[in-house]
Amino acid sequence: MDKSASGAGPIRYAVRQVLDQELKKEKILQNSVVRQARSGSSYSSQAVDENKENESPGNKAQRVASQETGVKRDFFGRMINEDRPKPAGKAANEPGVKLQAGRIWVSFHEGFSNAVRKPITLKELMYGF
Repeated sequence: MDKSASGAGPIRYAVRQVLDQELKKEKILQNSVVRQARSGSSYSSQAVDENKENESPGNKAQRVASQETGVKRDFFGRMINEDRPKPAGKAANEPGVKLQAGRIWVSFHEGFSNAVRKPITLKELMYGF
């Protein structure tokens, strides 16, 4: 009985799972850069916002100054436009129509799934390099 073989299984699976997640993130990032290049807008302005950890005190002061100008932003840093109210649908546009309160039924089936276990081939890992 070799205990090292049984211990290597979960570690190998965890490493494989992390590699798969990182590979998917990298593919998404590369595809978004290509889409941005096709549309003609620059990607560099978004990259600056994502690199907040490495910013200098001067950049931090500029960001604080932009926050003081009164532009509201949501959690993801997008500007919030409060000028116009958004309609909730067709019923919201018509003043005499009342909405009926409907019930929502949700069913949840608890169980075991192997959906997250996916073998990764070397071809998938080397895709794009």
